Amino acid sequence: MNHLLALPKYPPKATMSSSNMADDENRPTADFHPSPWGDFFATHNFASDHVLKEWKEGIEVLKPYVVRMLSATAGEDAERLKLVDVVERLGIGYLFEGEMQQILQQVYETHDSTDDLNNDNMNLHDVALRFRLLREHGYDVSSDIFNEFKTEKGEFKEELASDVEGILSLYEASYLRKQGESVLDEAIHFTKSHLEAKVVDVESLLSERLAHALERPLRKGMEILEHLFFISIYERMSGHHATLLRLAKLSFNVLQYMYQGELRALTEYWIDLDFARRLHYGRDKLVEAYIWGVGSLWEPKFALARTSITKIAALGTFLDDTTAIERCIFTLSCDS
Repeated sequence: MNHLLALPKYPPKATMSSSNMADDENRPTADFHPSPWGDFFATHNFASDHVLKEWKEGIEVLKPYVVRMLSATAGEDAERLKLVDVVERLGIGYLFEGEMQQILQQVYETHDSTDDLNNDNMNLHDVALRFRLLREHGYDVSSDIFNEFKTEKGEFKEELASDVEGILSLYEASYLRKQGESVLDEAIHFTKSHLEAKVVDVESLLSERLAHALERPLRKGMEILEHLFFISIYERMSGHHATLLRLAKLSFNVLQYMYQGELRALTEYWIDLDFARRLHYGRDKLVEAYIWGVGSLWEPKFALARTSITKIAALGTFLDDTTAIERCIFTLSCDS
């Protein structure tokens, strides 16, 4: 379908009037730099198909082990939710959507907020994690539970500051607040101030996590980059599960190969359109547009959506630059 978007060829210079040539030469431009990527993704050789096959086979071997981990009924909800959180943050949740949805549904159906209100041993980390995961997946959960961590004066208890994992979990959960949820507005200010103070006081791995969260909370991060970051963190955690780590690395490699293939096809499509030469006054932002698409829809099932977003955004950039220049020409002609 590329031909539908093809532009008519420029007429040869010999047939152009002198006035048209002058207009083209005098056309105002922003003097944008050409794309640094060029035809890199169309010509560069990435991993071979043989290596890709090995990665995919490795994933299929490891998947049943993780399914059994997720399907195990033993253990409290807190432990099951921690496993779901690790699987999601490692970027392999798309491989186990059914199993994880079942866990979340069971937790939602069996959980009664009054159980927490009457529990003297409430764990801030577990409560915040459950709230975040359920709300991320569309469940209607109330933020009122966090009022139980406040004093009679309506302020968060200062002793919570010693629970670094707890306030970090509450900090991440707070970014899923809805309009009017003042308790979560207060939670952001409370947790952020304490996390900033703790960054220099805790061990290096935890400090790295805190600094990263303060710079870019989960809710505001680009998911695929958050996965890569957490893989590097999880690998250095004591007691990490080797199967999960191995599966996460294989999955990331396969996804990266897929993205490279999509960029190859998009680059070839872009070269065929020849916009970089024929619309030389505009910004050539194909790769940047693709990153936008990956940031929005990173899973394999959204391949068509990613490439469509990329084409629309890249073409839209040229259209925006064209209209901006034409407005400039019109303004100059009116002024003169």
